[in-house]
Amino acid sequence: MNRYLVLIYFVSFICTIPNMIHASNIGETSINKPTAHHSITEEKDTKYHERIYIHSWDNTKLVGNLITPAKIPEDKKLPAVIFINSWTMGEHEYYMQAKELAKKGYLVLSYAARGWWLSGGEITVAGPEDIRDVSAAIDWLVARTPVDQDKIAVIGMSYGAGIGLLSIAHDERVATVIGFCAWGTVKDTLWRNQSLHKNWSKILFESSKYLGTPSQTLIDNFERLVNHEEIPILLEWAAARSPDTYIEEINKRGVPIYISNNLGDSLFDSNDIIAFFNKLTVPKKLDLNQGNHITAQSGGLLGLNNYSWSQAYKWLDHWLKSKQTDIMDRSPITMESRNDKIRIELNSLPRKNGLNKLWYLRPGPKKGDGALIGNVNKDDESRSLVHIGKSSRATSGSILANIMQSHYKKPIKVDFDRLSRRKALVYHSEVLPEETFIRGAPIVELGLSSTKDVGQLMIYLYDTDPDDNIGKLIASAPYTAYDLKRKEIRQAKIQLTNVAYKVPKNHHLTLVIDTVDKYYQLPQKGLWQVTIHSLSSNPASISIPY
Repeated sequence: MNRYLVLIYFVSFICTIPNMIHASNIGETSINKPTAHHSITEEKDTKYHERIYIHSWDNTKLVGNLITPAKIPEDKKLPAVIFINSWTMGEHEYYMQAKELAKKGYLVLSYAARGWWLSGGEITVAGPEDIRDVSAAIDWLVARTPVDQDKIAVIGMSYGAGIGLLSIAHDERVATVIGFCAWGTVKDTLWRNQSLHKNWSKILFESSKYLGTPSQTLIDNFERLVNHEEIPILLEWAAARSPDTYIEEINKRGVPIYISNNLGDSLFDSNDIIAFFNKLTVPKKLDLNQGNHITAQSGGLLGLNNYSWSQAYKWLDHWLKSKQTDIMDRSPITMESRNDKIRIELNSLPRKNGLNKLWYLRPGPKKGDGALIGNVNKDDESRSLVHIGKSSRATSGSILANIMQSHYKKPIKVDFDRLSRRKALVYHSEVLPEETFIRGAPIVELGLSSTKDVGQLMIYLYDTDPDDNIGKLIASAPYTAYDLKRKEIRQAKIQLTNVAYKVPKNHHLTLVIDTVDKYYQLPQKGLWQVTIHSLSSNPASISIPY
């Protein structure tokens, strides 16, 4: 079993032990009139209400807990935070942060979304049922706590973040949302450039069966995704679960939104959330951190100092308590540099006044490397790759490798002396005369044709040290084309991962194109030939944002 999946199971199990112990005697709760099964733990600064049930709109029972300040003055109305669990996790996921917020004067309600652990119902993947559950949670607070109805925040990581963003468009009582590793569109999250990440899709689906109750619709759509069948049905389902679908409603409400996502996220690619963020006209802030999915934010769940959570505290104090913080004084976007962890501030991404270096792809000899050049090719040129189902040794890296690259300075490398030129096309730039800071998403444009009705490309950009001919992965992207016609040349514009990366002086950039990455599902078995075209009317190129 995948080691990362085992870790998820273990953490989920530990976080949910309190629920498992009391599963047989859990009851409905009012904090003013607790039931026989409702336990209250009082400490110096907080009061913890365990084993509460929220009866949702369809009478589904959602399990949760509430942490409040220990003493609440009579007739005092308090701001509130609603935490929604991430995928696989339960209502205790945010216990450490909830306790800190209660000490700061917030009412904090945490619940497990329907279908997870002891909550009733089925997993609908942020469907309409889940969004109405947010309203039911707000109803519960209003009926049973001294909550200020104008000051309610919804916070979540991953799954909970998406539900939180969607709730803005459906409940006017949501005053602000904080999303850690959120998505803008489900389609681009799970099916990037029509390419399926095998590891993540397996983790998501299998964990839903072990730790929850997946709906039949979820099971059916997973099969559609894996088999590339009935795509219109899949896309309609995805659109209903995408905050981007409701962008007009979200902007109309004007609710402030703070998002903290990760540049190395191999599940929720940062391109998707940046595109969504750029459409927002509300007060907003986006922090892009180094890390894979939720790894940059997870330390906060253990009570450790954490940049994203400290920013979240400032955001809540600013918008729910009208306190003076510096959260809105800084630039709307920050990016954490992979090399030195320095955080740069940007007014926009892509940067409106940024520089873009355009390199054109010049093929080399039949079995030799090509070049990235500054002058456009004037002739039509092409090079072919025979897909045989094996990698050239270039790779986007495993989930664990991406974590090591983001947090422990263990880059994903390729030895160009060993990289197969039969399975990949390689293009080197000239040596860079000075340090080059890449900020944003490189974009590759090229023509593609195939001997079958499908074709798949894997694109990698490397920082290459000419002394040892070793490349360190900067960014990558899959691209899968369906419904190709014989002799058709399809023009593809492929956006690589957003990065904040410094290429050292006297290194060069290397672009690698092959047809296989073992972490992405192949569109079809068997052999076929893919041809890369550079037309005089539309030359193959890569644009690098500096």
